[in-house]
Amino acid sequence: MGGMTLAVMTWATLGHCGQDLTATRTTRAIYGVVIAAAVSRVAPLFSGLTTYLLMLSGFAWSAAFLGFVAVYGPMLLRAKHTGS
Repeated sequence: MGGMTLAVMTWATLGHCGQDLTATRTTRAIYGVVIAAAVSRVAPLFSGLTTYLLMLSGFAWSAAFLGFVAVYGPMLLRAKHTGS
């Protein structure tokens, strides 16, 4: 769910801000971190490191969304000129 949410948020932000709909290296890194969060969330089923992996999952998920804010926040905060 987090990955799909980030995908829609990045697509909508780029589209509404008039940017090319391409994933930059930073955007791909954000997606990679949220995928790592999902994997580390499921990994305790196969490992005895439940506490550590769940903590890693939470930190990775938070890092992905904070990364989105850092990269896409400035685009969203810029005023859009209507041309009149």
